[in-house]
Amino acid sequence: MTIEFQKNHVATAAVFVFAVLFPASVALGQGSTTGMGIACSNDHVYTWYADRSVSVGTSENLAAYQPPHVYLLPSGKSPDNIIGMGIAGNDHVYTWYDDGTVSSGTSIDLDEYRAPYRYSLPPGKTPADVIGIDIACSNDHVYVWYRDGTVSSGTSDDLDKYLAPYRYSLPPGKSSTDVVEMGIAGNDHVYCWYRDRTASSGTSDHLDKYRASYAYVLNRDSCDIYADPPAINRPDRIAYALGSRGPSCESTADIVVRLRALDPDGKRKTLVEKRGSGTNFEVTVKYSCTGNGGLILFSEVESAGRTVKSANVSAPYCF
Repeated sequence: MTIEFQKNHVATAAVFVFAVLFPASVALGQGSTTGMGIACSNDHVYTWYADRSVSVGTSENLAAYQPPHVYLLPSGKSPDNIIGMGIAGNDHVYTWYDDGTVSSGTSIDLDEYRAPYRYSLPPGKTPADVIGIDIACSNDHVYVWYRDGTVSSGTSDDLDKYLAPYRYSLPPGKSSTDVVEMGIAGNDHVYCWYRDRTASSGTSDHLDKYRASYAYVLNRDSCDIYADPPAINRPDRIAYALGSRGPSCESTADIVVRLRALDPDGKRKTLVEKRGSGTNFEVTVKYSCTGNGGLILFSEVESAGRTVKSANVSAPYCF
């Protein structure tokens, strides 16, 4: 096996990366995904894109910690050549290519530690069959998932050294062609991301054993959400919070609209909130105000890992 062990270099620990399945990119982090991985050291999720950028986030928000920034490939390689990626226990990133070679480096320099060297697949398998690769944090065994519904385990240069291909199962309604990427967390839970912008968590052979499909977003800035100042019907003492999201948002993401207030002591409190999901829409929530005290109101909208606040509105009939 050719996995190095040095703990100092942050890259993308224990992670599986898979083939490009999205359309060509236009801006950093907005296009096709070439690889994903989960760092053993802190469970941060790394995502590499076809525009040669990499972001850092969570399984639900792929750029929650760091927006897309540039990464380098070995000479003569392009993002289209990548069939899978993984991060070892020492946070070294491994990248497998469609010409039968693999390199080792960091999250931003894919061959900093070792230039491309040869790897072998199980009998009958080709690079085109691979949909995901990752490295288990517990023992640095490399796992490889294939389009025919099998998975093998081995080393970086011998992909079935430990386990010949065996069957794996996907969540209901999913097929191997739906898979975008896969990754293994520090507790050896396997995460799988799908083209419908959902993810699941399980084992190498049961991909939703621990958590059924849930929504994820690519980029923390890819969703335009809006919080309008609250509308107040003074005669009826009713205040409305207004919120919406734009066409750039993921259709599966939740949106939460809250009517919040600042009391005379400056403390914030939530008067009412409404949550929804589905296609893009506007949400309105209302709250009946009583009493004669004054209150400062504002709308707050949350979606896709982002939160925005409206301007403050004075509501003299609320308290």
